Amino acid sequence: MSVTINGTTGIDTIQDGIVTTAKIAADAVTTPKIADTVNLGRRNLIINGAMQVAQRYTSVTEVNYSDDGYWTADRWKNIGTGTTSAKVNISQETDAPSGFKYSTKFAVHTTDTAIITGESWRVEQHIEAGNLRHLNWTLSNTDAKEVTLSFWVKSNKTGSWSVGLYMDSTSGGTDTNKENSQSYTINSAGTWEYKTLTFSGNTSTNMNSVDNDHGLRVWFHLMASSDITTGTANTWAGSENRAIGQSINLFDDAANYWQFTGVQLEVGDTATPFEHRSYGEELELCKRYFEKINYVNTEFVALGVSNLTTASNASLSYTEKRVAPTINLPNAGQGSGNISYLTSTGGYPSATGDHSIQVANTKQCRIYGFSYTGLTAGGPSFLYSTGTTSISIDAEL
Repeated sequence: MSVTINGTTGIDTIQDGIVTTAKIAADAVTTPKIADTVNLGRRNLIINGAMQVAQRYTSVTEVNYSDDGYWTADRWKNIGTGTTSAKVNISQETDAPSGFKYSTKFAVHTTDTAIITGESWRVEQHIEAGNLRHLNWTLSNTDAKEVTLSFWVKSNKTGSWSVGLYMDSTSGGTDTNKENSQSYTINSAGTWEYKTLTFSGNTSTNMNSVDNDHGLRVWFHLMASSDITTGTANTWAGSENRAIGQSINLFDDAANYWQFTGVQLEVGDTATPFEHRSYGEELELCKRYFEKINYVNTEFVALGVSNLTTASNASLSYTEKRVAPTINLPNAGQGSGNISYLTSTGGYPSATGDHSIQVANTKQCRIYGFSYTGLTAGGPSFLYSTGTTSISIDAEL
């Protein structure tokens, strides 16, 4: 049987021994826009870029420059330098651009109208070195990858702001930490605007060789002194490149605010649509660095054993951390918000002593209770919560 293929009208097919021509309509042939229809998977190097997870607080007030720390949205750290008197309120907001539910807002509480040398204020995320090996950022590496940062931003202050990268090196000497920053412009007050910036790969230093240590910091400046704003944009250099183009001082008026969301850092010179992850997945990623276990009244924290009438031990397990964490326990006691070991019959001992953390590793620790009176030696002993309380497990970079 001979088959003739008609290249202009369609494709011949064989059905029940009969040669037929199935015509493909021209308007049925389309080229899919892959970036618009497919989640390309694990592109975003940022964790909690959509500001969904806020384990510590949803709002804090009067944070000053020296209160370095993670205050609201997980993985986003507040850092100030110098001696500024400025203070800021930080909050998780439901004001966000289309496609997002949350943003993080920095609203001025106390002003500082004059910026002196050495003063700056920024919010940043630290990324582990082990998550960045594919960037090939090493000395003189010709295959160092570009990265593109994209985000949504909103402020009442229009003008030039700065965002940058800081790479932690593997050693001192000539192989030092390097910084690279660029400016972006907020054009319209009180309007969500989408920004993208591409950064060259770093070939001037070796990235930290320890996988679970600092690798890269992504930081947004809210104010910066002139000594760190006038370097060369998109160039890996020293601290003079920290806040290129930052002319805005967020703290020059008590009515000022700055908020952001949808932060994405990915390989390449083009920003793709934001990689949305479920709340549960984002929460688990955040827990590698910080976990807050909340308890309600009469809840058991852990089951232990009393080796003496004065001492008891229990094991506490948690999500595997980057390193052995710092663990903060509630106060020991029998009042509201306290925790206490119980006797083998489930009652309070005659006196609650104190607690300490022992042999903490990346997955678990021992909570040692001591200086008690009236525990049941050799018997089981629940660690018990009275009122609403929590245990914080911190392994942040």
